[in-house]
Amino acid sequence: MLDQHLHWLTGMASVSRHQVGDKAFYLGSAHQRGYPIIPGCVISTEVFREFINTIYWGNPWLAGFTTLDLHLDPGHPKQLQAVAQQIRRTIIAAQFPHAWLSSLVEAIQTLDMPYLMCRPSISVEFSDDPAVSTKLKGLLAPQYCQAEPDAIAQAVKMAWAEAFRAKSLVVWQRSAISLQDLRIGVLVQPVYSALASGTLHPNPTGDRLDVTACWGLGGSVKTGEVVPDWYRIHPGSGIVETQHLNHKMYAYGISGETHSDLWAPVSSIDQLEIQSFPQALSRYEVQPTHQKGSVLSQPTLSALAQLYQQLFDEWGFNSQLEWVLGTVPASSDAPIRKTTVLGDQQAYLYVTQISPQPKPVAQQKFQPKHALSSRGGRERDAAPNKPMELRSAQPSSTAMPVVSALGAAPGQVIAPVWVIHERAAQSIAQVPTGYVLVAPDVMPDWMLDIQRTVGLVSEQGGMTCHAAIVARELGIPAVVGAHQITRLLNTGDKVLVNGDRGTIHRIDAEADPVKDAIAPSSLRPSSLGQSFPGRASLGSPPYSLPENERSNTPQTRAEHTDDSDQAGGSSQLQHRTQVMVSLSQVERLSELRDYPIDGIGLLRGELLLPTVLNRQSLAQRLQSGQTHELITQFCDRLQPFLEAMYPRPVYYRTADLRTNEFATLLGNPAPSEYGQSSSFPVLDDAQNPLLGSHGTLSYVNHPALFELELTVLYQLRRKGYDNIHVILPFVRTVEEFVACRQLIRQANLLAFADFQIWIMAEVPSVLFLLPEYVDAGISGIAIGTNDLAQLILALDRNHPTLSTVLDPRHPAVMRAIERLVKTARQLSIPCSICGEAPGQYPELIRSFVEWGATSVSVSPSAVIQTHEAIAQAEQALHLIEHSTESDS
Repeated sequence: MLDQHLHWLTGMASVSRHQVGDKAFYLGSAHQRGYPIIPGCVISTEVFREFINTIYWGNPWLAGFTTLDLHLDPGHPKQLQAVAQQIRRTIIAAQFPHAWLSSLVEAIQTLDMPYLMCRPSISVEFSDDPAVSTKLKGLLAPQYCQAEPDAIAQAVKMAWAEAFRAKSLVVWQRSAISLQDLRIGVLVQPVYSALASGTLHPNPTGDRLDVTACWGLGGSVKTGEVVPDWYRIHPGSGIVETQHLNHKMYAYGISGETHSDLWAPVSSIDQLEIQSFPQALSRYEVQPTHQKGSVLSQPTLSALAQLYQQLFDEWGFNSQLEWVLGTVPASSDAPIRKTTVLGDQQAYLYVTQISPQPKPVAQQKFQPKHALSSRGGRERDAAPNKPMELRSAQPSSTAMPVVSALGAAPGQVIAPVWVIHERAAQSIAQVPTGYVLVAPDVMPDWMLDIQRTVGLVSEQGGMTCHAAIVARELGIPAVVGAHQITRLLNTGDKVLVNGDRGTIHRIDAEADPVKDAIAPSSLRPSSLGQSFPGRASLGSPPYSLPENERSNTPQTRAEHTDDSDQAGGSSQLQHRTQVMVSLSQVERLSELRDYPIDGIGLLRGELLLPTVLNRQSLAQRLQSGQTHELITQFCDRLQPFLEAMYPRPVYYRTADLRTNEFATLLGNPAPSEYGQSSSFPVLDDAQNPLLGSHGTLSYVNHPALFELELTVLYQLRRKGYDNIHVILPFVRTVEEFVACRQLIRQANLLAFADFQIWIMAEVPSVLFLLPEYVDAGISGIAIGTNDLAQLILALDRNHPTLSTVLDPRHPAVMRAIERLVKTARQLSIPCSICGEAPGQYPELIRSFVEWGATSVSVSPSAVIQTHEAIAQAEQALHLIEHSTESDS
């Protein structure tokens, strides 16, 4: 039976997209045209539907699954997890028909390779959009196995089951894809020995190509252990115009392969399991000489550009390609053979995925000639994208580059700009809804008004400036350090802001700015390729769970655990390093309810305060006798965070008001008028506000705001929110902490025995005084990588030029973090890593875990990749510990 539903990539002429899925269809079409494609076969989409009819679905939850007629509600994550887990377990535990397996093994034997990869290949019936596979790219993970019957059967079932993970079910529901219309094929290919791999696609304006590359297979990128090199090249010649080379410590490859000049095996006790088949792939440590060097040479980039141009000229649409440089030669009769040299080895270029893309904003080099047919040679253009996805303003639009700077918050948006040339409050108050704010700098006390914008662009700032932090908090794209951008743009100009690449392009004025503006994606796709579309209004599920499975209380991360490990029949390790989120905007809480987080690790008071004050200055509110009303409003603003997270902890960092950024918010007279002894927070005239009166020093000198915040925390504790704790910012000396702790005592917060007082470890003096702080009564530390890095390296993180060389991976910074983490561990206090470093450089997380950090707190867009990076690091650490115990 399986013979008639098994298709080879070399014979896809009479096969439709929906018979084999988009991934297999486009690769097969390219294979027929002579492009370098790894050979393989496809189990057609009809087979899965027949397979599920062989299964007994006795559980009442799954009534209707054989007709793929489930109705699920992503708003009930625990129910969704339970249903997804049951579906996957049932599929994987079912018997794979013997006759099918015999046919499959017989076919696969002709591939003659020891390891195989089974890749889900999906399409959506009744959809002619060739870009659907691009939109869902990376959602379903490949399965690796040995070329043995039992392993092959298990890998095929796991590939099918990928479509029914909880995260997959959410995507189908929110993308309006019914399970009846979802077609699931499985592409089976040998795993070739890969020297390097990566992606290739046009940049958003269509005039250049963007290439990413890592050593070995792409597993190191997907797990977040490695950030790949990035190149922007000319589409014709492949000449590099811009590149960013990253630290690439690890590479994944076939078990037992040897490329000693590139990498060396990691000790067996440090191997990471890849899916359920640890014997198929291994992780290798890249040789030091190649860790920071370029993966690709200019000849290789030119070969990639030529291949892309040839494919485009023949097919007529833009694509994102995935490629590998392997050591297995292409067939000698292949019309298109691309070879190059990597290190001192001959390498052969293969295309491993072709994902059609929407047309870029401008089609300068790439103009369609003819379209690929999906059925019977019928030609058609790529279907337009659905709303809320990046698309051209109009088919005829052109985009003119304005400036390239620093991408500080992910996402892309097309919208008109509102340019302001000064920091006055009245200027920001005039910004209309739906515009991109362009300013010399972005003040944190503009929070209320910034919420109306869809993007931020500033002339000043770096990755860790407040503009970047605010944008990431709000989930909107941001570009900072854009020199003279307020002179280059005028209010009303329409632009494309790319927060991933740090570019701003002016769009022609023909398009309707309201009609064509697109909203930024609230979350960047994770390292797993997973994306989270906007929430839809969904009804209650038509099934009910047992009473003990229902819960309206917040779940811990253990309850939110993805079902991958349980579905595979193996137990998941309990994470010792918690994943926390840094968040100060209540509007984003709903996006996080399905996320695997252990609480809020950093709730910045200074970012919450503007919404509490509601455009009034602190001076006005305190001097007009509105203290009680202010406390009530503050409690109301904080309570949703505590409610959403309960019983998970929320660490509130009291306001750190640096006077160059919060002058409008403070609104108070100069110190000379009020007197240095005043309890009111006052401005100072420090030449460098970072080194001026802020943080705990300002609480000692002018305690009014700090005392107000402590009163708010006490009121919330009295209401039963015992998950709220405090972090003190920018602590310089033990004496400052002791004075602040006395104020905390006076606020009666120490009457709650479980109330924790943490400090930010961001001033280098904490490195040397941590034991004294513990003796003075701190409960834990949160390492602020932003300020710690700039103070150790003496580089201003807000400076548009200097910030580009402010690297938290610098050995001096890393050694400081290591000392803090290990000292905290010796002193038996918790230690969290905050700041932007973990989200920006996920490869650092392994070190944080190994040193003993108890939690890592990142922005919402980095939660998933951080969770995965921690899981991988802990798995490796567990294997090391287990081996040590066995040896002893």
